[in-house]
Amino acid sequence: MKEKKEKVMVLVRADEESRRFLELAYNAAAASGGEFYILYVAKGANVLESGTDLYCLQEVVSYGCHLGAQVHICCDEDPETYIGQFIRAKGITQILLEPLRKSMRKNVWTEWVQRICALLPPGTALLTEAEAPQASLI
Repeated sequence: MKEKKEKVMVLVRADEESRRFLELAYNAAAASGGEFYILYVAKGANVLESGTDLYCLQEVVSYGCHLGAQVHICCDEDPETYIGQFIRAKGITQILLEPLRKSMRKNVWTEWVQRICALLPPGTALLTEAEAPQASLI
């Protein structure tokens, strides 16, 4: 029987922690011989006006490409809905979210995660950092 290949996506913020989470998602995809996706969604109509650190975003893109990821960057007025649509369209099976930022209020982050979870198709796993494979990169 053929083993199911996972489609692992990391949802990044494009900050100093992103590289570590790219590696965790890469490891999760590699463990099953699956596909690796990176998604960054800026709220609004233009990434240049969203307050995104463009240097960090470029680092995410470059490192993600080095790891063989399919990198997707977009803008939308409703990021959570876009994320849900992306997950369904690509058949994503596992999602790794970067954890709460120190500057973010816990209740805001929790609400955001709950909105994303409500949009996930059945059978999609939301991985925490502790659940992602920790194998080292080649």
